[in-house]
Amino acid sequence: MKPIALLFSAFLLFAAACGGGKSAPPAQPSAADEARRQGNAAALELLAVDSTDTMAMQQSILQAKSLQSKYVMRRDDEAVRAFDQAFRQCLREKAPSLYRNVFPAPKP
Repeated sequence: MKPIALLFSAFLLFAAACGGGKSAPPAQPSAADEARRQGNAAALELLAVDSTDTMAMQQSILQAKSLQSKYVMRRDDEAVRAFDQAFRQCLREKAPSLYRNVFPAPKP
């Protein structure tokens, strides 16, 4: 009986030693973080389109709105804003003239 108890104790110690080093799984990005990443990527895709091909540019903008719409459908206002802000910021920084054409300033 004693050898079984010793074997069981050794097994418990081994299991405790192996399980103690486990780290927590990596945190999942929030919907807003994912939306921000997608908004930035969508803007970069728009910038990659030939500016003389207006149909391709329109298609790229529609694709970006399609990506954003999944957050609208989920009613995730924070993710919608994050996508929009990232998209606009990327365009504003990398192509100011395109930004002004896509998002004209409101007239007073």
